[in-house]
Amino acid sequence: MLSQAGLLRCIKYDYTNDKSSLVFGSVLSIPARDAHPLKALKMMIVVDSNNSLLLYTGTAHVSRINISGLPAFNSSLFKDFSSLNISSHLQSPATTPLRRTSLLTSSRPPSSADAKFDVGLSPVVTEKMHMETSFNDDPGLPLSSAIVALRDATDSRITLEHANGNLYRITLPEMTSSPLVRHSLAALRFILPLDAALQLINKWYATRNAPGSDDFSPQGEWTLFSMMMLSMIGYDTDKLALTGPVDTGDAFSPMVASKKFRAADSGSDNDWEYILSSSLHVAAGNSLSEMVGLQKVGVVQKQQEVNRGTVNTNAPLFSYLPSIHFALHLVYEDFKLNSLHWEFCNLLVPCLDQLAADLRALQYLHHYWRDFPTVCPLQGPHPQVPLTDALKLVRPAYVTQQPPQVLRHLYDVMEGAKLEPFPCIPHVCTTTKNLALLYSIAAADCDMQDIPVERFLKCISSNGQKSYAPIHLPVSTIQSTEIRLNIHEKIVLLTDELGLTVRDIQLLSPGVSLLLMNAQHMCRMWPPENWPASAYNLIHRPDLVAQRDTAARNEDNNGRLKDPFNIKVRCHHDQDLMQEVKKTPKLSKEEEDGMETLDTDMLALRWIEDQRITEVRRMLCSSKAVTINIVQRPEVSDHDFLEEQERHLYALCIRTMALPLGRGMFTLCTSAPVITETLPIPKLNLSGKAPPRGTTIDLSNIEVPPNMDKWPHFHNGVAAGLKIAPNCGEIDSTWIVYNKPKGSLDISTEHAGFLMALGLTGHLRNLVTVNMHDYLACGQEITCVGLLLGLSVAKRGTMDIQTTKLLSVHLECLLPPTSTELDVPHTVQVAAVIGVGLVYQDTAHRHMAEVLMQEIGRPPGPEMENSNDRESYSLAAGLALGLVMFGRGGEAAGFTDLNIAGELYHYIEGGHKKPLFGIHRDKYKSPSYQIKEGDCVNIDVTAPGATLALGMIYFRSNNQAIADWMVAPNTPYLLDQVRPDFLLLRTVALGLIMWDEVVPSAEWIESHVPPSVLTHIHRGGNQSSPGIDYESMHQAFYNILAGSCMVIGLKFAGSANSEAFQILWKYTHMFTNFTKRSVAELAGKSTIETCLNVILLSLSMVMAGTGDLDVLRIVRYLRSRVGPSNSTVGYGSHLTIHMALGFLFLGGGRFSLATTNMAIAALIIACFPKFPTHSNDNRYHLQALRHLYVLAAEPRLLMPVDVDTGRLCQVNVTVSFSNSKQYKSQSYDTLAPLMLPELSKLSEIIIEGDASDHRYWPVRFSNGNKSWGILEALLRCGDGLAVQLKDGRYPYGAAPYGLQVKLARLLTQDDSARWTIKSSVLEEVSGCSASLVHSMVGGTLPPHSSPATGASTSASVSAPEASKMEEGDAAFTQALVTIIYEYLSVGKPQAITNWLAALQGVRRISTLSQRTGLLLWHVKLIVRAAHFMHRLNQDDNACSSPLEDNTKEVKTRPLVSAEQALSLSKRLELVIDTWLEETKEEVVRYLKGDTEKQYSAKCAFTLVMLHLPPFTDLPAIKGLEPSWGNKKRYVRSLSQDVEGHLNANDLRPAYRALKKLHSKSPSRVSAIRAADGRHVSDMDG
Repeated sequence: MLSQAGLLRCIKYDYTNDKSSLVFGSVLSIPARDAHPLKALKMMIVVDSNNSLLLYTGTAHVSRINISGLPAFNSSLFKDFSSLNISSHLQSPATTPLRRTSLLTSSRPPSSADAKFDVGLSPVVTEKMHMETSFNDDPGLPLSSAIVALRDATDSRITLEHANGNLYRITLPEMTSSPLVRHSLAALRFILPLDAALQLINKWYATRNAPGSDDFSPQGEWTLFSMMMLSMIGYDTDKLALTGPVDTGDAFSPMVASKKFRAADSGSDNDWEYILSSSLHVAAGNSLSEMVGLQKVGVVQKQQEVNRGTVNTNAPLFSYLPSIHFALHLVYEDFKLNSLHWEFCNLLVPCLDQLAADLRALQYLHHYWRDFPTVCPLQGPHPQVPLTDALKLVRPAYVTQQPPQVLRHLYDVMEGAKLEPFPCIPHVCTTTKNLALLYSIAAADCDMQDIPVERFLKCISSNGQKSYAPIHLPVSTIQSTEIRLNIHEKIVLLTDELGLTVRDIQLLSPGVSLLLMNAQHMCRMWPPENWPASAYNLIHRPDLVAQRDTAARNEDNNGRLKDPFNIKVRCHHDQDLMQEVKKTPKLSKEEEDGMETLDTDMLALRWIEDQRITEVRRMLCSSKAVTINIVQRPEVSDHDFLEEQERHLYALCIRTMALPLGRGMFTLCTSAPVITETLPIPKLNLSGKAPPRGTTIDLSNIEVPPNMDKWPHFHNGVAAGLKIAPNCGEIDSTWIVYNKPKGSLDISTEHAGFLMALGLTGHLRNLVTVNMHDYLACGQEITCVGLLLGLSVAKRGTMDIQTTKLLSVHLECLLPPTSTELDVPHTVQVAAVIGVGLVYQDTAHRHMAEVLMQEIGRPPGPEMENSNDRESYSLAAGLALGLVMFGRGGEAAGFTDLNIAGELYHYIEGGHKKPLFGIHRDKYKSPSYQIKEGDCVNIDVTAPGATLALGMIYFRSNNQAIADWMVAPNTPYLLDQVRPDFLLLRTVALGLIMWDEVVPSAEWIESHVPPSVLTHIHRGGNQSSPGIDYESMHQAFYNILAGSCMVIGLKFAGSANSEAFQILWKYTHMFTNFTKRSVAELAGKSTIETCLNVILLSLSMVMAGTGDLDVLRIVRYLRSRVGPSNSTVGYGSHLTIHMALGFLFLGGGRFSLATTNMAIAALIIACFPKFPTHSNDNRYHLQALRHLYVLAAEPRLLMPVDVDTGRLCQVNVTVSFSNSKQYKSQSYDTLAPLMLPELSKLSEIIIEGDASDHRYWPVRFSNGNKSWGILEALLRCGDGLAVQLKDGRYPYGAAPYGLQVKLARLLTQDDSARWTIKSSVLEEVSGCSASLVHSMVGGTLPPHSSPATGASTSASVSAPEASKMEEGDAAFTQALVTIIYEYLSVGKPQAITNWLAALQGVRRISTLSQRTGLLLWHVKLIVRAAHFMHRLNQDDNACSSPLEDNTKEVKTRPLVSAEQALSLSKRLELVIDTWLEETKEEVVRYLKGDTEKQYSAKCAFTLVMLHLPPFTDLPAIKGLEPSWGNKKRYVRSLSQDVEGHLNANDLRPAYRALKKLHSKSPSRVSAIRAADGRHVSDMDG
């Protein structure tokens, strides 16, 4: 647009033949001040130099737009104006002007139409009228209101800007609203040259928007279009007598000149005869009779006066008459394939009949007569074009003499005939193209990689245009499949590639959609796992679509699917459940226990038969005051009793302070916070209530340790923060700081735990540096611990420089020697050391490994430094070293000079200290003022860390030399040199090194015990030997057993392995019994308690996430040990017991434990077998490290969700393991929801794999396939696995069988018989009511029956109920009820539509419906398709895929069986037999070629059913007498030329003769035999 020059420059361009580049052509200019495209109309709206609005398409001027009746506006407003005047300049003098008086619904003058302002178009006016009503002369507008610009153009709407600043929004009318006119215009646009096509389109746009209402009905718009088109061809439209069907409710009158009758006092027979011969009765009589249920009245053929018209051969479209007819014929054939377009076939066929008559195309005339004999006579209408002019017309090469018949083409394709490519118009006849391709490929079973499209389709090209390129199918999806596809999978994939949707297939006519629906049905059970979602949509598997959509939503572009922090909370899609949640009253702060966010419906479904979750919540609740149930003895005073109550309360408080750790495990990742609110942290209540009055008791009268609730509050904060799911989003630094307690300068201990929890879930990565500085600058010890550990976990394995610098500030070993000395608390240093190990985990970073190895043996000093709790620092350094070098011992070639193994062994066994070097020599010149260690290594400090570091570094290396260092000494003397608790650690390290040899058996466990120990175990009294320390022997024995059990717990963590459970359960029972017996005195009760805690923790690790009742019972028993009688049960024991409880219900039953390298390392740190003696004890192990179990937790709960209702449900699951050295071909069946084993150990998971009795559609996940990644994403996102309930089935728990009654199971799974079903039984099938069925079939409702019981169901199999219906109606109703019942119960609801259409079609055929011709073809296609599908199914079974052979499935049967098709054909043959008796003379006369006489509709339909060709295709036979007696000779002479065959048996002599008119090909012969019923099994035809 050149605004300054006032020109619109139009450049013509086109693509080269290979479409690789552009070719530019001529350049034209249009005078314009502004212009915008209207994409919906494919036009441009232009403001010319006179400020007028013009419409252009390309450079062709379409019309002028006049807007009249605009009111005056004083402000700039948007208004919607749709009243437009379109002035056309395309009125050619050669064309016949249209008579608008016959097309208008209103008699209002044009001026009134202009004055009124409504949705519609004003009249087409002349130039003079336009000037009178233009903007400049409108009295309602000022002179400055001329259009100066255009803006905001959308599809067909645009805003006009006037010179006075007003803005008006106008909508241009659409090109067409009728599908028939739209397709016809598209076909003519393609088939005609560009000039003629533009002229037609422009003329149509102006004609459609003529005066009057634009609320066109399809009939009215087609009438207007056909008359306009015929006038442009040259017809005198006033003299055309088109007997097209007319909608009586339409505003348009029939295109027949009305006759005027003289009014008479009484009627006569002539009046009735006139009505019966009218075009209205011809078109709509049969339809009206069907709708109101009246007996049909025939058409009276009245001799009419031939109304000859003249044709203007100089008309613009006359020379294209053959092309126009052929294009419209292809549109007519395309509309036959869509059931919604059948009514348009009635409208189109009169026009086609007239064009065919003028072209003297007899085959086309016969074709139209067979389709609509009541509309089109056999001879056709009287030709308007003289014969000489018709012969002069040039027929393009693509116009065929035989009419293309798409239904017959598809029928012949299924018969296996060799056919010519079917013609189609690209982008117009898409349905024809798609179905011709699908049917041809199904019959040929060609390779999907190389589909010969040109063999099946002939895409015609238009005059003056380039030859249309052949259709290339996109095979991107098809090429990605490596498994050989069966024919049904090919059909579905090709249907998807062609862009067909389920809605498109449902709209197809019943006869042609059956093959596609059958392919969908055959693939629905076990579709390939690598299909796109659109293909799963086609086969009605919304569950598979939902699975892939959910997985795609949870995998962003950065591949965060493998991100450990990509875990979400399940979103509730069940509306009823969401309403219940909203109605639940909000709890007060005192009532909150921190477990309100659990997925209660999942827990209720998973453990449906007991109250274990309620019991777990009771045991882990720390926000309510505990009950003090002790009785006051008579001799105890009130004051003493109060102290006794407080002492008992103190014992209970020790247990209460250990609860938060277990609660954090129980509620792990169970909620998404509201970012406008702070996170609620439940109260840690250390008070009690004494019954019966509920008196509150606190610890005010007895002495308790100071700050004993410090670390318990820290654990409480961690537990609250761990509820937040890692991938809930919107948690940033602002919200984290917003949760800081208000009103105090010191940061609360709970907030410090909250910070660590955010690090464990990955949210601390969002904390900005300024806020980190604020937290660390406060100098609060426990806050620094939480922040440093949280940041390290969030950045683990990244070697992040910023985090390393932050940790280095708190570690002197990472600072340069000249740095300023900082007073860093000891616990903060421990946290920083572990943080270094986490940030550099699994990196084998040399410098960090060297520094951490030296820190294990860090000496005390200088002066007062490193004097307290040195054990925890040395252990942390060893664990950090193990994290950095985990599993690298066998391949650490670059670390040989460090001699890591030798140094660690030195720290384990002891010996002289090695001299310090470097900066350490100067640093430790000044000795420690508090500790005197001497020259030897203090192995009490260094051995635990060095032992575990050695085991972690050489994990799974099976290095026997290193393993020998860890073996327990065999002699009593050497055994006395090792602390018994160190033997536990050595056994753990030995198991880590020899990981592959760990087996869950008592033999393996006791193999670690030295023989010298075994001989002295459990011996006392007379059996004791002198000089033996039995206490040491028993302590060594129990610690070795506990260490071996811990190794089994680590290896089988989260597996629920039955053998591991049994062996650990055995030792748990053994040690539990030891606590009650005197044997505990031999080893010491504290040793027994520690070993019991270790074994219990190991047992809970194996059963993590399973909620096992046996383990829960023993946990409940062990936690009940409170009071003076249980002095050895301290804070550490309760901490361990509640950790075991938390493992058992990890993440609310959604999580389990992994056994990856880093997961095992995290479990070793979190479950370190040295437990605190009191709540503030961090001497041997930092309590905050107990929360690192989060790094080993992974979501593995398989939660099935009904894709239709959004509710959780139960399904059968088959889990198959990958083969290993220990087992092969192992699998088990169970009911989901279930906790899956580790996915790396599985080969396949099948949902509802047993097809004989499943209620949901099966789903398969195979390891190594794309579906495996989808399963991983589904487990992480928490939304559950979408499953779909089969039609006619009930969920598990709703009914004992898949169907509501046993009768349904018998009837649908017994192949020996098919019973007569009462309609009332339908109420038992998936909620399908009998009233619905009766409304469909038109029967009467039966009396209300009682609910189905065992006694009443047996009576359901009986004869039909007696009713007043006629015998035919009763049989029809019974057939429909039986079909609906059977197909609903076996899961074939999509076949009901086809069967209803087929049975209704047979019924309508018998009543000579107006669409009988189309219905006949579709019933024939259904029968033919049934045989074709049977053949495809046989071929598919011959080459079935190995995927299906491995499953316990019943072979899927086709939608329609051959027996059902045979019964349908027999039902139709009964009707045709009757017609044949009535029309036998007409049939013979037609085959002889006698067209002078009239033929009935029954004759036409009989010829269609018998598949007989027109007589024009038969050779002339001389000397043949027309009598019926010569029928046998006549038939024999035609036997080699007549196509088709007859499907009947035991027919009359005439029918038996015509039945022999079949071709000589064997396939036809076998098909006839099959139809006869003599060889039903021979379906090869």
